[in-house]
Amino acid sequence: MLSLKNIHARIAGGIEGFLDDIPEERNFDLFMQTGVDNLIGIVYGYNINYSKNIAFAIAFQSRLADARGKKLNDTYWEGFSNVIPIILGYIKDIPDFKNGNF
Repeated sequence: MLSLKNIHARIAGGIEGFLDDIPEERNFDLFMQTGVDNLIGIVYGYNINYSKNIAFAIAFQSRLADARGKKLNDTYWEGFSNVIPIILGYIKDIPDFKNGNF
């Protein structure tokens, strides 16, 4: 499981609660697809000359999760669209994402 030890306690509690509520059978598709979405964001960013901007790729990944959640009426995807940038903001040290500005 993801270690949330470096994330502010208030934020980490909400993220852990959200992640704990995801049914086990959904973990694989949610986590694998978000990884693919990040790669798509990196490739797309590279093709439009944002080659070194990981923040762009993460924001793109989040937008895909949000669109997928709305299209499929899936609250887990919509939740992921908010959780992804915060977690990756801490992992990649992106201050705006750590603060929920994405």
